[in-house]
Amino acid sequence: NSWSSHNTGTNQVIKGVAYGNDTFVAVGEYGVILTSSDGSSWTQHYSSSGSTLHSITFGNNTFVAVGDYGAMETSPDGISWQNQSQVIWDTLRGVAFGNGIFVAVGDNGKIVTSQDGNNWELNPYQQVYETLRGVAYGNGTFVVVGNYGVGLTSQDGMNWQVNYITGNNINGVAFGNNTFAAAVGDDYGYFGTIYSSPDGVTWTEGDSAYTQHSLTGITYANSTFVAVGSNGTIITSSSEVSSYYKSTQLALYNLDDDFPTDVTVAVSSSNTGEATVDTATLTFTPDNWMNAQTVT
Repeated sequence: NSWSSHNTGTNQVIKGVAYGNDTFVAVGEYGVILTSSDGSSWTQHYSSSGSTLHSITFGNNTFVAVGDYGAMETSPDGISWQNQSQVIWDTLRGVAFGNGIFVAVGDNGKIVTSQDGNNWELNPYQQVYETLRGVAYGNGTFVVVGNYGVGLTSQDGMNWQVNYITGNNINGVAFGNNTFAAAVGDDYGYFGTIYSSPDGVTWTEGDSAYTQHSLTGITYANSTFVAVGSNGTIITSSSEVSSYYKSTQLALYNLDDDFPTDVTVAVSSSNTGEATVDTATLTFTPDNWMNAQTVT
């Protein structure tokens, strides 16, 4: 939960970051590229095209960055970059690697794929026209998210199923611990939340995920989801992966002075192979009913 600020040597907006070959690589406005071996000391470079780059990923020993007007750039080390031939002129806003292929998504519902990061193909089976803002891969599935809550899933990056998750824009998606997590935010910066899914099809809003600031991106590392947004918002969760599909049976009691005797509540797990509790009973009295008691 402790964060440090570092000088990158640029005033340009940084829009994406990836890690591979023992190197952090960040990309941003006007083709700025930053590399670092430790995340603290950064060296500045520029892409060969000079286009604003919105997203970057690492796979198949290659960094792939995408951006404005269909810009696609590749690098083996984050330092030397090669501009690839554009297959579309729509801005690309997200890119991911999985199942041996790169998938990039962007404006007007465009999806392009590549096996090596050099030769790209436009998906001919376009199914949506909303702006697509993020893509992630996990458990054998690509998940794409975008404006107006649109979501798409695919096993091969070519054939996609459409699923509308929410009515608000989804600005990013990440995969970790067998769960997809999507960052939601409005255009005005006043609303944000997180949706979670085990498969990219069935989604549930996370407990305590609501924030009064728009969320613009999300990632997963070190057993923790980290989402960022407007007004410097950063929210984290390491329990999101297990909270959305569990249920609890509750009984409610009025424990004020109208209840003059002690109340003992038995606590147990219906499936000890899945979960256990550290307390067998909770006892409430007329004197302590207002004090919280915790069960783990």
